[in-house]
Amino acid sequence: MDRNIDDRGLYSRAAKIVLALCTTIIIPLEGYSQLVAHNNVIDIGKVYYESPVTASFAIENKYNHEIEIKDIRTNCGCVVASVKNKHIGKGKIRNISVTYDSRMLGHFEKIIAIYADENDSPLLLRMKGIVVDDSILVSNKSNKEKITQQLDKDIENAPKIVILPEKMVVAEFGNKKKICLKTNIFNRGKSTLEISSVNLMTEGIEVSISSRRIKARGYAKVKITLFRDLIGNKRTTGLELFTNDPENERKAINIKIKQDD
Repeated sequence: MDRNIDDRGLYSRAAKIVLALCTTIIIPLEGYSQLVAHNNVIDIGKVYYESPVTASFAIENKYNHEIEIKDIRTNCGCVVASVKNKHIGKGKIRNISVTYDSRMLGHFEKIIAIYADENDSPLLLRMKGIVVDDSILVSNKSNKEKITQQLDKDIENAPKIVILPEKMVVAEFGNKKKICLKTNIFNRGKSTLEISSVNLMTEGIEVSISSRRIKARGYAKVKITLFRDLIGNKRTTGLELFTNDPENERKAINIKIKQDD
């Protein structure tokens, strides 16, 4: 049931994402008004490297009828979320179990989207904390410096995303029903870049990426299609990529559209 998602764009059913060799990944930002969490954010504090940690989110059905959880998605393959019973009766509570594998040093914030059968807007949950090396104690200044050095080393060997171009200007649609744009995603880092999710900023966009796993010094091709009828009078749109680049966990591609006045 669990799949990777994207955490924070806003788009409609008409928008589609086509990712080569992977499943569609979508994260709207709006949440259910009647499916609520007792705590949307859980800060688990300090955890040790490669020591999986689990948090439990209590969610409550405040609708006047039973609902069913259709899907649970996360913004990273490093997170697994599950629920024992998908059906939630009126006024009942279910616990969502979320486990993070803690395989990257430093601060983290993971997003979990709960989809029920009322509409397409999910309830968003967040799990955050910091992963440290259990071989280093933080009892004094010297050891804190060691942790800083370890984190710096981790960043040095991490992937690094570069998008060229990442800002584009589109001429008027005129008589065209759609416009196609192309850009490239480069990995200038020292390890594999992973695109875990994609958020569309508006409706009327279709995106395909040649690969969501890009080796060091490699690149992937991106094709963006804008549909005139769905874009309407919007003058700006774009998308966000969620990656494992520690310095660019969210990377945007912004598109400016020239409209006929």
